[in-house]
Amino acid sequence: VIVGEQLPYSGTPSIFPGTFDAAHYDRFEGGIGSVIAYQDMSIVNEGNFRLTEYVDAESSQNEGDVVGWISPGEWLEYSVDVQQAGNYIMAFRYASGNNSGGGPFRVESDGVEVVNNISVPSTGNWGVWSTKTVNNVPLKSGQQVLRIYFEAGELNVGQFTFTYSSPLTYSQPIAEAGPNQIITLPQSTAMLDASSSIDPNGGALTYSWTQVYGPSVLQISNPSSAQPSLSGLVQGVYLLKLKVDNGNYFDEDEVYIISSLTNNVPPKVSIASPGYNQAFIEGEVIPVSALASDLNDSVVRVEFYVDNNKTSTQTQTPFSWNWHALPGNYNLTAVAFDTFGDSTISAMVPVRIDTAPLCRGTSWDGDFDYQFSTDDNNPTLTFIPSIPGMGVPTCILYYGTDPGNMPGYGVTPNVPYQINANKGDKIYFYYTYTHPSGGEKNNSGNKDIYVVGTCKNIGIDELEETFISYYPNPVKDLLHVNLKDGKTDLVIYNATGQLVDRLTYYSGSMDIDMSLYPPGLYVFVAENQGRYMSFKVIKE
Repeated sequence: VIVGEQLPYSGTPSIFPGTFDAAHYDRFEGGIGSVIAYQDMSIVNEGNFRLTEYVDAESSQNEGDVVGWISPGEWLEYSVDVQQAGNYIMAFRYASGNNSGGGPFRVESDGVEVVNNISVPSTGNWGVWSTKTVNNVPLKSGQQVLRIYFEAGELNVGQFTFTYSSPLTYSQPIAEAGPNQIITLPQSTAMLDASSSIDPNGGALTYSWTQVYGPSVLQISNPSSAQPSLSGLVQGVYLLKLKVDNGNYFDEDEVYIISSLTNNVPPKVSIASPGYNQAFIEGEVIPVSALASDLNDSVVRVEFYVDNNKTSTQTQTPFSWNWHALPGNYNLTAVAFDTFGDSTISAMVPVRIDTAPLCRGTSWDGDFDYQFSTDDNNPTLTFIPSIPGMGVPTCILYYGTDPGNMPGYGVTPNVPYQINANKGDKIYFYYTYTHPSGGEKNNSGNKDIYVVGTCKNIGIDELEETFISYYPNPVKDLLHVNLKDGKTDLVIYNATGQLVDRLTYYSGSMDIDMSLYPPGLYVFVAENQGRYMSFKVIKE
């Protein structure tokens, strides 16, 4: 079973044995607000996954969702439901570019250390992944929080897989604090029930109840009883903790007591992906997902909205769907409904869909153009020199879905080279090439990016008649443009093919303030009554 995606929030704990990705750390949201279950020493996300949260998570095409930039003292937590107590084999994916390797780290279950001093050797690069196996990791059965605590960093972590290997050699008790309760005011009392707690070997248990938080201090009739009463409830959410002990080992569980004017608490919901202000390219399949939970019952459906228009309804976890969108700016929301019919709307998540780039682009320094074919799978990529002799005798294409691991392939200028990539793959690429002025150059510091199957079939040299004149070029501030009759739509791309701006003008002349743009090469694509043309402008 694949497990581990933000689980207490979704209301469905992970099932063990199973697998979770490191970047799918838990997010707890209850009646009193929100706690993010990780600790990151820097207030920034160094990666590209769940960008609105300050964990250094990254989405790797080959490895999945991973966590990097790990520092001493950081930790990650995951809620899991272990179906069988026992010793487990823990196999985890890691990468370390540090010559001395990384770690150590330890694993805790509900605050109790179960294995420690886990270190890894160097893999030679931060994008080169390997697997390490740790035997005899003891886990109790039932729902629990696993914490991975890093005493030292210098490693990235990916998928963790747990496999049952043998029974525990001791009797581990299981605490059961009972289901969450709603108490409708003016009633101010409640009953706690730990009678489902067990000791696997039938040993005697002692009980201890404590209040974790709440709007008032509750009176617990007998904190050491399995079924004490509570009094002193006022409106709000209380959390109580149960500890059971068999004399050698203990276990803990928690229960919410909600004191409310009604007999229901609305669900919680948030957009998990895409991230806030995340950008996509026209033609990409965009996975949209929501996290939804309810303290006292269950979520029966989640509705997704794009600009207040309902686009999808999902009735079971994971609450997700695939979105195909035209270029533009959009606002995404989700609405969760519980069994009582109450609903809650999520916070709005803005996203941007950029126009698909031209199949032909220009390197950052103008040394060469590159041309993709429009194939959805295994397209060709061509190195096109800007001047004779560029790329002769040396021309090497480096490409891959992981910018830290890009093999090189010898190519010939002006000859298409077929790459191995499928539609939707985001590839990074650069060239090492001979320059006619002498020596070799490469643009590894300014890699280009392309999502396979998204470019438009309009090459720079394939466009139609000239209907725009412009000057000066190069330009420092104002670019003067003269237009023919009729409406002209102008789209501006930078040298990496990213959309920079959209402009609409009518016949006459205009000035474009290029001082607002960073120095570099820009490609202008114009459309006038079905006619296309393009031109390149260098901003100094």
